[in-house]
Amino acid sequence: MASGTITGSYTRTYYRIEIEWTSTPDVDNNRSSVTARVYLRIRDSGRLNFSANKNGNTTINGSSSNWSYGSGVNGGAGRYLLHTRTINVSHDSDGKKRCRFDAWFDVNVTLSSGWMGRLSAGGTVDLDDIPRGVNWIRASGSWRKGQNWIRASGSWRKAIAVWVRAGGSWRRSK
Repeated sequence: MASGTITGSYTRTYYRIEIEWTSTPDVDNNRSSVTARVYLRIRDSGRLNFSANKNGNTTINGSSSNWSYGSGVNGGAGRYLLHTRTINVSHDSDGKKRCRFDAWFDVNVTLSSGWMGRLSAGGTVDLDDIPRGVNWIRASGSWRKGQNWIRASGSWRKAIAVWVRAGGSWRRSK
């Protein structure tokens, strides 16, 4: 399981968006379950007060989702969860995956220091690699590693079965 936090720049000194992400590999399907939690961070002596619905967006690996935050904020320093989103992200044929996360939140309030509109954050991360598994096969009297992933037409593909020629006949490895 991989995880991390992507942060936007502070706006009006005290306010920013943070994307906390996690991914859990699904080896059998060559993908990961990826979750993004979008937070509003208020630091130090910053205060924010709004009650109306505010719009936001979370994009994971190009898959975009609009949302509305209706709970309002009336407080100071802290971290406020705005939205959570989970999707499955397919890995490349070699088991690797770079994943882009983006989020924005339209605060649209007037502060004593002036207008604050959209807060945003984004970045690209490496998810955990999906390993290429191995089976052990016996050939010519000794044990050797045999891939249960095969390379065909320039891509790695999961083999349904591995057949081995041993002692003059073909046998399915287990």
